[in-house]
Amino acid sequence: MQGAPIFGKIELLIKEKNKINKEEFYDSGMVITGDYIIIVVNERDDVETTNSSTGIIYNMGDIKSYRTHAK
Repeated sequence: MQGAPIFGKIELLIKEKNKINKEEFYDSGMVITGDYIIIVVNERDDVETTNSSTGIIYNMGDIKSYRTHAK
């Protein structure tokens, strides 16, 4: 996603039924829009070439917390 800030690491704590699961993403983008967090994972050939990007969409109601780390 063009313009999404890229973080060295993104941690999400996700509420699922009676437990909390932790998801981690590295060198990925994150956008918060409305009631959603979109994580953008780039698939790269090398440091400079992005072949494609995958957006993973989470409802804010399912997120307990998030933490970002600088790249």
